[in-house]
Amino acid sequence: MLAERGDLAIVLKIAPRTGTALGTVKIGPPGPDIGAMTMGGGRIWAAAGDQLVAVDPARPAAVRRTRLPGLANAISYGFGSVWVTTIGQSRHLLIRLDSRTLTIRARIRLTARTVITGEGSGPTAVVAGLGSVWVAGFAALLRVDPATSRVASLLFPTSPSATGLAVARDRLWVLGGTTVAALDRRGRRIEQLRLPVAGGNVAVTHRRLWIIDNCGCRRGTLLEVSLLTRRVIRRRPTGETPIAVSATSTTVWVANFAGGTLSRFRTS
Repeated sequence: MLAERGDLAIVLKIAPRTGTALGTVKIGPPGPDIGAMTMGGGRIWAAAGDQLVAVDPARPAAVRRTRLPGLANAISYGFGSVWVTTIGQSRHLLIRLDSRTLTIRARIRLTARTVITGEGSGPTAVVAGLGSVWVAGFAALLRVDPATSRVASLLFPTSPSATGLAVARDRLWVLGGTTVAALDRRGRRIEQLRLPVAGGNVAVTHRRLWIIDNCGCRRGTLLEVSLLTRRVIRRRPTGETPIAVSATSTTVWVANFAGGTLSRFRTS
């Protein structure tokens, strides 16, 4: 789990059965966003501010780190690389790092001609899967070819701006406002689901989408969406102002910004 302690962003190790904190790894001062975290290739990858760390779960004291050219706000793992979107005053980037050495392999500029359109906008989410790396930004979706580290296409405009991406059941799921769109690997829209609330972020398991609302309220909502029936089958209350969601085959975790709490749910 990614969290803040004082003026530092940290990776917090949580006991899955009790929710007890077992240890921490310091990342560094956070940027405008706290940062981002993902797993892949047998490592935990976390970025905050201009720092990226790689943590081996079997040896959490052996931390590798590197500096990024910008402030990180989203991260994904795939195709043997770590992909980090960074925001800056003059430009936004998609950074590709070698997962073994943490060296930068590519700096893909996100410009107004590609994903960044609109004053003050920037990348909001990134995910690697279905043969591409997908970057969501203001009212657009960008597809990057990992074979060339170049922009392959600018896909359909998303309105409002997408806040979450997930890959499941051979589909890319794009969360934006009160809709979730399902795309194929070429970026063609297959279907679109309506939600009873505006979504903030999304996680995925084999048969479920788990969506937290973007309410900024005293009690948030976790939606359980069946990927078989394409329907919301359950709504569960979370803590105040949910901002992140993660799911395994047995448990769903929701991080709540206000009060710094963590909500735990059993999957059905």
